[in-house]
Amino acid sequence: MKEYINRLSLGKFRYDIPDIIKPDDVVRADVLCGTYSEEQLHIQASDVIKGVVYSSDSRVVIKNGTFIGRECNITYIADARELQDKESIEGRFTIVSDAGEKDIAYIITGYSMKAQTSLGMGDDLFHFTNIVQKSREEAAVLYRSESFKSIFLKNDENLINLYESLYDSENVYESMEEFLIAIKKKSPLTFKMDTQTRTYSLSQEGEKDSLIIEKSGWGYIELEVECDADYIKMKRGTLNSDDFVGDIYEIEYLIDYSRLHNGNNYTSICVHSYGHEEQIDLIIYKENKENDIDKKNDGFDIRMEQRSARIALTQAYMAFRMKRIDREQWISDTGKMLTRVRGLKESDMIFDVFQAGLDFIAGNVFDGKQILENIKDKILTDVSSHVELYCLYLYVSTLERKDALYTSDVLQIVSRYYDNGYDTWVLLWILFYIDGQIEHNKSIKLIRIKDSFNNGCTSPVMYIEALNIYNEQPDLLRVMNRFEIQVISEGIKYGVISERLARQAAEVIGNEKNAGMSDIELLKRLYESYEEDNILEALIVHMIRTGIADEESFTYYEKAVLRGIRITRLYEFYMASIKKDIKLRLPKIVLMYFTYDSGVNYSWKSYLYANIVYNKELYKEIYDSYKHIIELYVYEQLKQGNIDSNLVYLYKKFIKPQLVKNDTAAFLAKLKFMYHITCFDEDVKAVMVKYSQIQEPVIYEFTGKDTYIPLYTKDCSLVFICNDGRKRKKTVDYEIEKIFEEPGDMSEYDQYDIDDKYITIYKVEYYRRKHIYKMHTLELYKLALKVEGISEQYRKKLNSWMIEFYLEYYNAESFTDEYKQLDIYNLSVRDSACLVKILIDYGMYYEARQLIDKYGYADVDATKLFMLMVHELDASVNEEEYKNKISEYVFKKHLYNEQLLTYMVEHYNSTNTDMYVLWKTSKEFGVNVDSLSERIISQMMFTNVYSNRLAEVFADYYNNVAGYSIVKAYAAYNAYNYVIKNKKADPVIFKVIERAYKDKIGLPLLCYIAWLKEKSLELSLLNESDIKKTAQSILDELCEKELIYNFYKKFNGILSIPYNAYGLTVIEYFGIPDRKVELHYRINDDREYKTAVMKSDICGIFTYKLLMFYDDKVTYYFTTSDGEKTKEYNMVCDDIPAQYAGKRLDAINECLASEELHDMVTLKKLMNSYVTKAYVSEEIFKKID
Repeated sequence: MKEYINRLSLGKFRYDIPDIIKPDDVVRADVLCGTYSEEQLHIQASDVIKGVVYSSDSRVVIKNGTFIGRECNITYIADARELQDKESIEGRFTIVSDAGEKDIAYIITGYSMKAQTSLGMGDDLFHFTNIVQKSREEAAVLYRSESFKSIFLKNDENLINLYESLYDSENVYESMEEFLIAIKKKSPLTFKMDTQTRTYSLSQEGEKDSLIIEKSGWGYIELEVECDADYIKMKRGTLNSDDFVGDIYEIEYLIDYSRLHNGNNYTSICVHSYGHEEQIDLIIYKENKENDIDKKNDGFDIRMEQRSARIALTQAYMAFRMKRIDREQWISDTGKMLTRVRGLKESDMIFDVFQAGLDFIAGNVFDGKQILENIKDKILTDVSSHVELYCLYLYVSTLERKDALYTSDVLQIVSRYYDNGYDTWVLLWILFYIDGQIEHNKSIKLIRIKDSFNNGCTSPVMYIEALNIYNEQPDLLRVMNRFEIQVISEGIKYGVISERLARQAAEVIGNEKNAGMSDIELLKRLYESYEEDNILEALIVHMIRTGIADEESFTYYEKAVLRGIRITRLYEFYMASIKKDIKLRLPKIVLMYFTYDSGVNYSWKSYLYANIVYNKELYKEIYDSYKHIIELYVYEQLKQGNIDSNLVYLYKKFIKPQLVKNDTAAFLAKLKFMYHITCFDEDVKAVMVKYSQIQEPVIYEFTGKDTYIPLYTKDCSLVFICNDGRKRKKTVDYEIEKIFEEPGDMSEYDQYDIDDKYITIYKVEYYRRKHIYKMHTLELYKLALKVEGISEQYRKKLNSWMIEFYLEYYNAESFTDEYKQLDIYNLSVRDSACLVKILIDYGMYYEARQLIDKYGYADVDATKLFMLMVHELDASVNEEEYKNKISEYVFKKHLYNEQLLTYMVEHYNSTNTDMYVLWKTSKEFGVNVDSLSERIISQMMFTNVYSNRLAEVFADYYNNVAGYSIVKAYAAYNAYNYVIKNKKADPVIFKVIERAYKDKIGLPLLCYIAWLKEKSLELSLLNESDIKKTAQSILDELCEKELIYNFYKKFNGILSIPYNAYGLTVIEYFGIPDRKVELHYRINDDREYKTAVMKSDICGIFTYKLLMFYDDKVTYYFTTSDGEKTKEYNMVCDDIPAQYAGKRLDAINECLASEELHDMVTLKKLMNSYVTKAYVSEEIFKKID
């Protein structure tokens, strides 16, 4: 700027002022909310320009405002930290340049971050839901991304908390599904099967088939396909929604004929997802192959008939041996069965042997002999292949012969087979009935049966044989191993256990130290048969030893109690196994027993006490003795932190203010937030609670179907963890119930040292919700900041709340210690502004400046910034950038004093308008504005501005200080605009020029030309001798320098026109001095234009002198060296000589004027006068050669 002023003062001007080409009427920029954004303003001009750019809004900061060039990019930084989506900063850029001052409006609009997707740019959950529908893989990438929470969840704390609760990187598809269901963007996907039951009848080969699974809705689902039959060949395992074609999935399966057994084969194909199962039942009938047809008889399967016959014969024999039917009934029933089975096409010879034996027993000896004779050869032909059949044949033959010697021989044969590897139960049974010694020695017989059992015999015939022995001689039952248990169980099954044997079995089991579950089950069945106390006692002893306390066992404990059986811990197990319904009435003996502490665990005891309290009207005599015990018990449970449904009942009845002590306060406070959750899905193992305030979730395991959990905030996220490790929410069926009333402000617990971070969080949230602001609120904020594991977002929120509290409610004398507890490195712009206000109020100006440097001051209250500036200027008036910015800001908010104005007057630079406003205000305030005036005058001239404001500032400046260079520059600036640009000049400038001329202060010649031109327009001013003298002097000097212009003619008759200017017509052109300008002209009726190069006199004034007479007409135009051609101009010489002009040229013009007026008399006189003067001149003066 100083250089420009120096050039002006020397009369050096820029003639070709470039045009600024505006980028647009409005500069628009989109910036990401919550960030700083560096943008560019493009400035273009028709030629090289230089200048500086200013911004009207402090949130839009010019990085480097100065520029020079034809095209320049100005970098500016938009502060969008506090902008919301689609919110705008509106202001203007002002370009202050030597091409002028231009305003360019700007609109800087914030936008939220968006994601580029296959569906276009998206930033909300509707868009994300559409992506999930279109491409699950693309959606999964977005779902996993770090920006998902900021873009799609909009940093919503509740949504983020739910998202973090459900997020599972290993099962991202199901996680997305659960999330969308939870936020109600979709419904759960379901499926169904196309049929319920299918039947097949196969005769020779397998069959292929398929079943259809149809899903309903869109989304992700995993299905497990199961079938436990090995004859079904199919794809098993997991399939998901990607495997479907549209909404259909077809499962193909093959029935493997080779793996089927004859007859009906039953199986099912099961398809299930979480919470839903579909099953299709398959019934496959396998017919016999062709080579088995001959084994059919009238549609019956021979082998099946024979097997059924064996079972029926065995059952009939057992019924006879157990004396459930008599001999005649057995013979009759057996005979009928044998007749049927022997009538089949291919009957087994064993049935012939059975028939022969039955005939001998029934007395039909002849028929029996006949049968044996018929099968004798077949049996004896291949004995080694049918040992059992052969031995049975021999046994039946003994029934025919009834010969002791023969029977002895048969015994030896059967014994030999039995002892040499054929130790089957059939041979043992034969030995029992042909060996008298075994039959008479029950112990040996029992040993032989037990050995057979240990070798794998499972025949019920042998069990009945053993049972008959035990029933007959119970004292032989001395141990209770697998064999004995099996025999007794078989006897119980058929109801043939004698009472003596039942007692013996109970006694044997009772004497065992550790009985197994099979023993206990046996005792239960024995007791059901014979309700005897010794059996019950043995049962109860072992149930207690084993720790059985389920509700099914309660019946036995109850009977033992009611029958007065004395067994250690009986009453405890009675309480443990009873159905926990407090409405039930308990026996008095049980209530009396528990008036003493018997070591029963808290859940059992809780039920007892809850039952007593509930039924206290029925237990009047006992309740009083229990009341104090229950109160002490409740107190102990509170100390231990236990809870179940019965304790909840007791807590509601007995919790009183007196129970709130140091050792119970923590749990009592926790109870205020307790909820009871019941889950109806067996696959759920735990519930996870996630608080947005805490980073890590809390997991509570289910005990059975329910659990008790504290929930401290309404916006916490509840998610269920299933046995497969996956997290689910809306797809889980559950109920939740609040246990106690809302906790309130929890002030009753303030006196206790409760170290519970969740209660701290609750109290903070409660105080915020209820708008409770006191010093305790501030202490809560500080306490919450110390909580281990709080989220970073919540830490920022607490920090913000503390600042808010300090601003509105804090009134202590000092803020220094409090300030140290704040996090000043992660503030929002709003919080920073509030904190700056607090700091200024407490006189902590250095700290306030630090925050302003980091976060800016746009949101800071202007009155506080004014206080800061007053303090800073008191400390130092040295120029600093932050002072410049803040002083401008507060000044525009109409906050200032003399001190601030004085600083700004010295250092403020801005647009012409803003600087003028400062100048005007400072003047009114009585502040010396000389330095500001110089800057304003200089800048306005630099920007080629002329206005009344400029004249006003200069007038004041000229009258006060009048710096030499500024005055010269201003005079030259006005002279240039007046003469060259034909603009109005500041009237005061002519006085300045006149005074400077008189004081012999050198000004550019253009200033004198301007002064003289201005006097040519007001010739009356020349009546003043002083002005006339000055004008004559200036005119002489200009003419002496050959600076001759057409307006000199106006001085004819007033001033003495120098000879070199007299009578001339001067054609003038104003342009760039270093250009070549040619004049093309013709006078009067000339047909051809003449061309002349015009003279560049000074400052871009081009002149060409013509001698023209009255009424001469010249037509002309100009061309320049750069090819420019002007329009044509016309000039007519209408010079009429002044009254005292006596020059020859004047005389000629007078003659021409008289002729035009047809004044012949005057014309004649003038012509005579001209001729006379010409003659005299020629005679007196001689020409100089």
